[in-house]
Amino acid sequence: MRDTLPAAATLVHPRLPGSTYPFGGISGSGVAFTRNPANGINEFYGEFLVNAQGEDVVAGIRTPLPVEQMPKWNKQVHKQLLEIKDKGADSLILFGRPADVTLVIKQMSDLGIKLTTIGNASIVAQTTLNNLSSAEADGGYAIGGMIPQTSTDTKILDWTKRVQEKYKVPADNFTVSYYDTVYMVKSIIEKVGCDKAAIRDALAATKDWKGMLISYQADAQGDLAHTLGIYRNKGKTPELTGPIKESGY
Repeated sequence: MRDTLPAAATLVHPRLPGSTYPFGGISGSGVAFTRNPANGINEFYGEFLVNAQGEDVVAGIRTPLPVEQMPKWNKQVHKQLLEIKDKGADSLILFGRPADVTLVIKQMSDLGIKLTTIGNASIVAQTTLNNLSSAEADGGYAIGGMIPQTSTDTKILDWTKRVQEKYKVPADNFTVSYYDTVYMVKSIIEKVGCDKAAIRDALAATKDWKGMLISYQADAQGDLAHTLGIYRNKGKTPELTGPIKESGY
């Protein structure tokens, strides 16, 4: 086994049962900031762990090392990290839940960081937008499950309004998915009854089932949804740039 990684954009190395991961000493996890996140001072700040994954850091299982110690581990990787920092960023990739996304965007605004934000559907979720100013939300891009707020269908907009009135929270892509799933299973049970195996078989055979915003079709892995939306915030109003579909669907 080589002791260095090959030049590749992506390396997938499944570990054999009973064996150890061969690249432990040249792999790791970490996070870095161009500003100190504790006080906002314009200084490079970061922490990392060798032979670790992200869960090791966030779970507090191990104590990360300051980025200043990285040269002791690998001078080349540290040099590459500094080159990335010095080139500057033109966008921020932000994936998380609405509360976390809202907090990050507000902190960016407070610190005067002006970057295009690109992330998951939380960027355009009504829960997020309700807690941002128009300036803070404007220009953010999202890719994720379809949201009902951009629909022009009066029935869907009425449904969205009724969800808000009944549950006191805005409908989002998860609400749409849960709604579609319930009615999909309901339609299957009406056809095959309550036998679990029959229900599973019917789900696996799903083809062109019309949901609220997309059609569902089961593939060999059991995935049903093959359509995502690309959105952009215009002020606090999300706009659908267009749907993207997995090849073959």
